[in-house]
Amino acid sequence: MRRRWGAVGVGVVLAALVGAAGCGGGTASTPDAPGPLPSGVAPEAVTRWAQFPADRTPRPLVLLDELPLSSGFSDGATQDAFRHGRYLLAIQEPLPQAPAGTVAVTLPGQPAAQLPSLGAQEAFAALSGATPGTVAPRSTGVVRITAVTYGSAMFRTDRGDASLPVWVFTVEGGGGPVLWPALAADGYVLAPAKVQAPPLGPATARGSTVTIRLEAPEPACPGRPEHRYEPVVVESPRVVAIGLRAVVSGTAPGPANDSCGHLAILRTAEYEMRLAAPLGARLLVGADGTPIQVNQL
Repeated sequence: MRRRWGAVGVGVVLAALVGAAGCGGGTASTPDAPGPLPSGVAPEAVTRWAQFPADRTPRPLVLLDELPLSSGFSDGATQDAFRHGRYLLAIQEPLPQAPAGTVAVTLPGQPAAQLPSLGAQEAFAALSGATPGTVAPRSTGVVRITAVTYGSAMFRTDRGDASLPVWVFTVEGGGGPVLWPALAADGYVLAPAKVQAPPLGPATARGSTVTIRLEAPEPACPGRPEHRYEPVVVESPRVVAIGLRAVVSGTAPGPANDSCGHLAILRTAEYEMRLAAPLGARLLVGADGTPIQVNQL
């Protein structure tokens, strides 16, 4: 089960900034009035997060790991049941309650936040999307849960790795237990499924400057147009979306040659992007809306 913050329409007020690529800084210009987003950032990158509560205290966690956490299964039928959320409790005793109404969660470089906790029964419902039933034969294709305990596990968030409380579901046929956060649904947000390749990140935010390593263009064939990538930044009060757009920067020296070859390697460069205001609690996302992990200095 994924909790997502949907778009409220493309009328969200945006400030679009276009900066120069490079390691040493760049210039930025702000249009007089909001208009179509610049190339390099998909419109849904911002609008899909138009309801993200960046101003809430405490701010919800943004989990970058797909839930539930699992080490996989030894057979295809159980793995298929896991992918489709088909779980069955093979225990008789009632599931335990959360140890407390709230739990303290600490992100790197930030004070502890008290987030609402979740009982094991509610975690099972979130895990399976169904009400627990009776024990069924193994041939029905379910993940059989044989024990439930309280523990902790490391999760990736958009503000760094954090140890979170979890309900540990011991299962048959698994390489390890299945884990679900012991946090109420309004305490965290799940990143949407990736549409494009994610940024290489993590990014570093210092004041109104964000630095991140992203893809760089490959060299042009002789006599053909050379391209460079310019960073693109689109801001709203809740989210900052970053991307790259290719611009022609000249012509490669030498006689025209369309058949030159290049090594099939990923080329990267560090880009510095200037924001209209410090990132703060706003969400940083890539060109397709995928959240990016940020180290704030």
